[in-house]
Amino acid sequence: MEGQVSYAIIAAMQGKARDRKFVGVVFVVALVLRLVPVLLSGGMGIALDDMFQYDALAESIRHGEGYTWYGGIPTAARAPLYPLFLAMIYTLFGHRFLAARIVQAIVGSVVPVVTYYLGRRIFEGRASEIAAWLVALYPILLFYPLGLVTENLFFVLLPLSVWCLLKAGDVSRRSYYLLSGFLLGLAIITRSVISGFVLLILPWLLYYASDRRQALGNWVLMVLSVGVLTVPWSIRNSVLYGEFVFVESSLGFNFYLGYHPEGTGTFDSDIAVEFIEEIGGFDTPDLETEKLSHNLGMERGIEFIRQDPLRAVQLLLSKASHFLRLDKRAVLYFYSNNFLGELPPVVLLLLLLVLCLPWVVMLLLSLVGMVFSNLTRDKTLVYLLLFYFVGIHMLIMAEPRFHLALVPFLAIFAAQGAIGLPQLRDDLWARDAEVRRATRWRLAVCVAVAALLVLNWVYELNVDMEKLRVMFAPGGNVARFTY
Repeated sequence: MEGQVSYAIIAAMQGKARDRKFVGVVFVVALVLRLVPVLLSGGMGIALDDMFQYDALAESIRHGEGYTWYGGIPTAARAPLYPLFLAMIYTLFGHRFLAARIVQAIVGSVVPVVTYYLGRRIFEGRASEIAAWLVALYPILLFYPLGLVTENLFFVLLPLSVWCLLKAGDVSRRSYYLLSGFLLGLAIITRSVISGFVLLILPWLLYYASDRRQALGNWVLMVLSVGVLTVPWSIRNSVLYGEFVFVESSLGFNFYLGYHPEGTGTFDSDIAVEFIEEIGGFDTPDLETEKLSHNLGMERGIEFIRQDPLRAVQLLLSKASHFLRLDKRAVLYFYSNNFLGELPPVVLLLLLLVLCLPWVVMLLLSLVGMVFSNLTRDKTLVYLLLFYFVGIHMLIMAEPRFHLALVPFLAIFAAQGAIGLPQLRDDLWARDAEVRRATRWRLAVCVAVAALLVLNWVYELNVDMEKLRVMFAPGGNVARFTY
């Protein structure tokens, strides 16, 4: 008996050593790949309004002017954590974009490590290792550290909070529930769109709990931990506005874009500019115009839904379509605005394929991994997250880049889907009639959903065909497409 115990301890120690070695290699490779574009960018500046706003907020914080912009105007338009993150970098290294990008590359390299540990919980075998490499090598994620955008924090906080919550269910320690809530709170004050997920955690805890009273208590601990981070900021915003505001006040503006009569449920620069001009946001960017943007946007969006509910439903489907589309928007914008110079058509096509095809392959394989795996407690939580994250963007406003936050989770199922393809082939022709029947039913579901995804991508390319023709033509690098 003592020998068996000793062997088990040694095996566990060897397993942990292999884990540490693997995650170390993945982290280093991911970091090197992310540092390459960062270092090649050198002194490159920033683009897009979001980046300028986060930079301005960070500089204001660094210089002791509080959470203000546009010459000292207090604001609640942006969630606070990312500007604070930038401000800390600027304080340590000065106002240097390169320093911020290097730190973001380091943070981004943690995502495949978290994916590995999350994948080990959901599937046995090699799926977690493959998933970690998929995230480490996912092309568009390699370039995200270049941008001063909230995703650089959100991408790691979201899967880390989910992993911690799953871990809490194993060890039954309240400290893990508190930590999970704290991490989720950090994610919320980075991108407040995730805040409603806290409500879906409760039925999940109750359904899988042996003691529902204890499960309710654990959820309350999580909520309190979330509240420690979000409530003080909400009080600050509400006092500033003179009305209730949660983490940020951009909801009304995004809601207006999502339910505009001439929109498609995604960001439209022309509609956005017209609205900001209407409220005087360019002439007098102050707290009153910010408040008007939120309130008027909500009012108009709700009125549109009341007057044309059928069109509103169509926009819900359109937003789902945008959420699942290809990651080519950044290429269209940055190339057409001459950030990359003029590229040969073959090089440009290769760039688009490198950025877009991984999403196609990952989503299709993750579909196989989901449909052909049995439901478990851990998978249920991930499914709830996927359902919530797609659904909340359908209700507000959707863009293809929003799906990148789900890549670590989808990579796990995609890895399992790829591993399971030989078994799927065998089960299709198994001698057991019941196995064959179940496999064919599941395969039919996969094919049906995959067909819808492919049709969506074909439709997307058809819609963007004129832009693509212009971009591939001579002078496409100065076509000046809006974002």
